[in-house]
Amino acid sequence: MRKLSWSISNALKHADKEDRKLAKSVAREAQINLRGTKQSVIESDTLRNMVIHLLKKHGEHQGAEAYEMAFLHMDDLPIMHVVKRSGRHEVFHPHKLFKSIKKSFADAGEKNQKFAELLTKEIMSELTKTHETHTIPAAKIRETTIVFLRNHRLRKVERSYLLHKYL
Repeated sequence: MRKLSWSISNALKHADKEDRKLAKSVAREAQINLRGTKQSVIESDTLRNMVIHLLKKHGEHQGAEAYEMAFLHMDDLPIMHVVKRSGRHEVFHPHKLFKSIKKSFADAGEKNQKFAELLTKEIMSELTKTHETHTIPAAKIRETTIVFLRNHRLRKVERSYLLHKYL
């Protein structure tokens, strides 16, 4: 339970709400709720969804979003900025890529969030290998994402992603 409480606390900290008491309370509540399921093995997705639900129940929507995106944390990420089509520079946030991919999966009727996470990690890895500067054009992120969706034969998701990006 200590590890779960620590990860919830970190998510709250990323959401600018440092509250260890709430983190411990949510961890304890998740543990109690999961014991009630009488499953001998709890999958990580089940635990994550439970924590996200409980954080939202406690009014911590930003903390829930930060907890959901924790899997994207990458140490020493070289890409720091994105150049938008307008030429404007923005801070690069990997969670925006994940949210876009996740939305495309949902719009295409695909329910496999775990695969959306894996795909996002693969894309991030590729972007960091092929792009050595601290700034990357948004078009490069789009192109790389499309290539990965095609390689995985996710035509409906690709179409949804393109519609989302260009409309």
